[in-house]
Amino acid sequence: MQEEHYAFFQNRKCEFFPCHEGVQADDFNCLFCYCPLYTLGEHCGGSFIYTESGVKSCVGCAFPHIRGNYAVVIKRFPDLARLAAKSGKSIVADDLTAEIGTVIQPEAAMGETFSVVKAPARKEEQNGV
Repeated sequence: MQEEHYAFFQNRKCEFFPCHEGVQADDFNCLFCYCPLYTLGEHCGGSFIYTESGVKSCVGCAFPHIRGNYAVVIKRFPDLARLAAKSGKSIVADDLTAEIGTVIQPEAAMGETFSVVKAPARKEEQNGV
């Protein structure tokens, strides 16, 4: 069998390891610490619930953390690209249109507060290009 080291990563020193039950510790893949399929909603293919407040909870899902599921997750990237193209805009870009210094509190942030700060200038901007 050909090794595919890029398809598996594990961080046993993480304070949350393992963050989901149902996967043997030696096979727990941390590569997709934050599941890229989350945004596909009910079409993600994982085991999830919606909370009473409407937030998708993946507490009971170990799908992206199973060693053999790397290829399955990667095969879903065209679905993510279609979703992004369909929206026609970037969520990050929308958030950055807020005035610098504004505090935003997205509904899905579950109580976390985010401040809008100015990003550092790119090298081209610093050099006048």
